[in-house]
Amino acid sequence: VVTQTAGDTIEVDGPFTIDASTSIDLNDAIDVDGVTGNVTFDSDGGITIDGNIALDGPSNLTITADADVSGAGDLDIAITTGGLTLTAVDGTITLVGYDIYLGDADSGSLVTTTGSGDVKVTAGNDFTMGSNTTNQIVSGGKITIDPPNDVTIDGSGMTALDDISIVADEAITIDAAVTSTAGDVTMTAAMDDATDEANDDLALAANVSGNSVTFQVESDGTDRGE
Repeated sequence: VVTQTAGDTIEVDGPFTIDASTSIDLNDAIDVDGVTGNVTFDSDGGITIDGNIALDGPSNLTITADADVSGAGDLDIAITTGGLTLTAVDGTITLVGYDIYLGDADSGSLVTTTGSGDVKVTAGNDFTMGSNTTNQIVSGGKITIDPPNDVTIDGSGMTALDDISIVADEAITIDAAVTSTAGDVTMTAAMDDATDEANDDLALAANVSGNSVTFQVESDGTDRGE
């Protein structure tokens, strides 16, 4: 178990890696400077992020819970502390875990690349953005979400300069705006024919916009068009 005590700010001028076999609990800020200042969190168990992480230049941020793919490691971001930011510039932010939670109804976090960096989310089970309006993903590049089961987009939604792709084996629920300002948006639900369920669908309750927008529900062969 690796725990950073609240009030302890870590400042480094190069790569920063935490590797834990059980769990990681980040309670305060990490500020990484320098063009090679990649930040990596890797845990076979769960990871809890309750502090800001800021990178500059082309540095990448990679947070991997459930690294051994045992189904026993969630990635929880801003569940107990709101108003957090995970920031990169031209590097990629990659979030991995069994279940991934970006905030909830009471607290939230902004995940953003302020330059040309992408945001990638890969969940072994579900990816859920909480309804608090501070929950948001903003990318200067692409946004790619590819969890095997359910995806819920809520809060203040997501915006990317480039393409947005969301793929789920089961349901996709869009409760907040999804916007590509200069690219395409593609959403594909019910990819797993072997686990067809009544709720395997694509539910839209907010605007989705881009150069082109394509919705697909694979298991029943339904193309929802553009």
